[in-house]
Amino acid sequence: MRKLFSRYAGRCVMAENRITEYNKESKIVSCFYNDHKDEKRYDITDNVIDFINRLIIHIPNYHFLTI
Repeated sequence: MRKLFSRYAGRCVMAENRITEYNKESKIVSCFYNDHKDEKRYDITDNVIDFINRLIIHIPNYHFLTI
């Protein structure tokens, strides 16, 4: 558990190379992730606002201490 937490706290939420496409006109972002439960790749296509909302929930609060 300790190793998992330090890995989670010390890295960014998502690597840039996981974003496969960004369309500025239609404001669509496509990305992928690998689910470690079933070892499958899942592709997601979402609008920009929903994509940003998914990312910012991982930003810790202002006084939250990370190691």
